[in-house]
Parts: sequence; structure tokens; C-alpha cells
Amino acid sequence: MRNTKLKPLFHMSFGALAHLGNRSISLSTRDQEVLLQYGVDEAYINMLKSLTQAVKDFATDEELAGDAQQQRQDKDVFADTLKVNIRMMMVRVRNAFPANSSKPGRFGTDDLDKMTDLALIKCGFRVVRMATEFLADLAPKGITQADIDALEADANNMDQAWDEQQYKTYLRTAVTHDRLLLANELYSRITELYDYGKNYWVTRSWAYHKDYIIYDSPKPKPKKAKKKAEKAK
Repeated sequence: MRNTKLKPLFHMSFGALAHLGNRSISLSTRDQEVLLQYGVDEAYINMLKSLTQAVKDFATDEELAGDAQQQRQDKDVFADTLKVNIRMMMVRVRNAFPANSSKPGRFGTDDLDKMTDLALIKCGFRVVRMATEFLADLAPKGITQADIDALEADANNMDQAWDEQQYKTYLRTAVTHDRLLLANELYSRITELYDYGKNYWVTRSWAYHKDYIIYDSPKPKPKKAKKKAEKAK
């Protein structure tokens, strides 16, 4: 069965929906005596209050997007640090072996700046493994175990930052879905209440009936003036 994207049942912002929730609470409290026959009791009103407050408390998309953007920037800093230190090691690796040696190629650092994040992480750990294997050959060029350990820490930092970025991106999507589910539930309860209010007041009070109208009917657009007939020559 094909998954369908969740869509909002309402045509307003989340902030406007929360405001409508507050308004619904006020109306249900004001008219509780007459609405009780429709099942709008204290429990119903408390449910409206709970749903409205939950919509207010949910993290906004702007907050989540900001968190994801900050994590992306942090990851890019770790990526730049890893690239710099890989280059610092590789300039010594290349000079530690004869020009025709295949050993520097085993480090796999070609096109470092074109690597994806995952390829860069993999490259960092590969350089650590190769440097450890050839440490005796690299020592005369000043490479120490401490240098290798530092590079491994850089690769780990980059790896963790990438994971955190993926989580922040997933969290934004998941929270957006959950917020919409909650908002749809609140809107469904509000429309139910407003149906009851309109039904009760339609023949009793037009002013009260209007209180239960969510969307104002659009004003009719003025008709376009007919084009004037061309003057006879």
C-alpha cells in the first residue's frame, strides 16, 4: 500500500490554530450549558485545553531548522579540520617513499576536496590505518603515534558530527509529522464543537451563531467592466 503524505486539515498557521483553540475554549465555557446536550462536558473542554496547549508547546519548524543548520555548520568545521590534518600527514607520506612507490596511493586521498562527507570520514580512518601500518617508514619524516591518534580523533569528531546532522534532519521531519497529527486532531475537535454551536444558535441568535464560523466567506469580487465596443469609423 502506497504511503500518502500527511496534509493539514486546516488553512491557517499553527499560531492561528492555537489562537482558534483558545477561542474554542472560551466559547465552550460560555455555552457549556446549552452544548452539554451535544456531549460538550467538562472532559471535552479539558481535552480542548490540553490539545491547544500541546500545539503551543511544540517546537516550531524554525527552531528545528535552525538546529539542523547549526549542526551542519559544526560538521563542516570538523570536515575542514580533518582535511587540513590529512594533508599535513600526506605531504610527509609522499616524501617518505620513493617516487615510484605505490604505498602513498594506498592512503586513497586523491580528490580530497571533492569527497562526500561519508567518503571523507572513510578516508580519514583509512589514513589512520595506513599510517599505523607504515609508522616505521614515516617516523623519519616526523610522524608519530600521537599524530596518528590526533588524526583518528579528527575522523571520529567528523563521524559523530555527521551522525548528529542526520539525526537533526530526521528529527525535523519526525516532529513536523507529529505536530501536524496533533494539529489535525485539535482542528477536528474544534470543527466538531463549532458544528454544535452553529446548529444550536442558527435559529436563536445570529450573533452567537457567527461566533462559531471559522472561515469568513470571501467577499464577491466585482465584475470586470465590459469592454467598450469599438467606435465605428
